[in-house]
Amino acid sequence: MAWTSNRTWVVGEIVTAAIMNTYIRDNLNYLKGINQVPTIESGLIVDNTDGDEYVKLPLLSTAESNSVLDAEGKIAWDETTHQVKIHNGTAVKAIISEADVDDTPVNGADTVPVSSNWAYDLKATLTTRGDVIMRGDSDWERLGLGTSGQYLSSNGTDVVWATGTATTIDTIFSDILQASNDTARDGSHTDLTKKKEIKLNNVPVLMDKLRIKCDYADIEGGSNAYLQLKHNGTNIGVQQGPSAGATYSLDYTPEGGFSINDTIEAWTKTGDFVYDCRAANFRLYLLKRITKIGVDTLTTVLPVNLELSTTNQDP
Repeated sequence: MAWTSNRTWVVGEIVTAAIMNTYIRDNLNYLKGINQVPTIESGLIVDNTDGDEYVKLPLLSTAESNSVLDAEGKIAWDETTHQVKIHNGTAVKAIISEADVDDTPVNGADTVPVSSNWAYDLKATLTTRGDVIMRGDSDWERLGLGTSGQYLSSNGTDVVWATGTATTIDTIFSDILQASNDTARDGSHTDLTKKKEIKLNNVPVLMDKLRIKCDYADIEGGSNAYLQLKHNGTNIGVQQGPSAGATYSLDYTPEGGFSINDTIEAWTKTGDFVYDCRAANFRLYLLKRITKIGVDTLTTVLPVNLELSTTNQDP
């Protein structure tokens, strides 16, 4: 039976058995839930004045829960599994509590320690600093820390630590320009006189050699020009001349290597005061390149920026 709307009594009204049965008996049966499920229109609050109030869910077996809880929001207590069961709109699901967790929480919580067996098992599996977890043939497995420089890779079946093969980078003499001091400097000197100078502000990695080029010429039309290249004031290469002029190129590898603030210099002289000698286009060249990546040799080398910094400081 359904709920019958409340009756408003009037003075002098004769109360009959039918009226009492409809408005008193039947509505009380409705509220008690006899033969129907009562609907509470505005919500239900259980007073807590005495401190002994409670709400008890219906006790159903697992089979009964799966049958009765057939619509979203229906809820009951599964007395077989001792869990709250609720229909989530798709299926009947259990609401877990801390009693359902049979491990120690990995986060150290001591209040409602709902962690998971999954988290606990991982903590037990990872035994050493640096361990990582991986899926093995049939279960989670520990992969111990690799050695320094190794990286995670795959062998086609599992995750493994692999050792990389270094990329091969070197430098060779070439005509790749790295620094230039092109301004022409003229003078008439029978003794070698410094005309051009390039200072090294840094020494990049692998820069153990340089190709040095300089133009020199007898600008009076004779053949009396000489050129001497120097490193920190010390002769390098072979003195050039006497000549009307040429471009001298020297592939130079210093025994002790290069250092910051080293100077590469071009000195000139003439065989006679009558003639002027010019030094110009003083330049440094080098190629830094990648020739191999891992074990693979490149058919075409890859140039790399040498990152050389210099200062031109002619006298």
